[in-house]
Amino acid sequence: MQTFTNTEAGYTLQAPTTWVQAPLPDQGGGAIHGMAYSGSEGAVEVYWGEAFGGACTTGTEQVNLATGEVTACHATKSDGTEEWSQIAYQNSGIDYSLRAYTSNDQQSSHDLILQVLSTVNFIPSDTALQSASGRALLTRM
Repeated sequence: MQTFTNTEAGYTLQAPTTWVQAPLPDQGGGAIHGMAYSGSEGAVEVYWGEAFGGACTTGTEQVNLATGEVTACHATKSDGTEEWSQIAYQNSGIDYSLRAYTSNDQQSSHDLILQVLSTVNFIPSDTALQSASGRALLTRM
């Protein structure tokens, strides 16, 4: 596993060494920023900013983050792929929302995505507070 750290946005996560990170397009008129961490099994996306929310029409389940158990919307599609969304967390005045999904119906992909989610850790930081409204610098450890 490799550790991805975004000190300015205030989080870390661990993912397989074959996974890559890529910035996601800003949303909400620039109020929401995001990074995707993905591999052949699926992806975990981390968003930070403001104006998160929405209804969960597919049912919920608990998922583990490094900081504890949280509620996620969960859906299994007709092809057997899964999606966990609206995983909300707040830390040091920054709102986060996570989305994770599998790329196939393999149990091993399901397990890996949940394992990566369980490593997401939010770190309080003065730098994170100062840059919550801007695109964070990205580092890979």
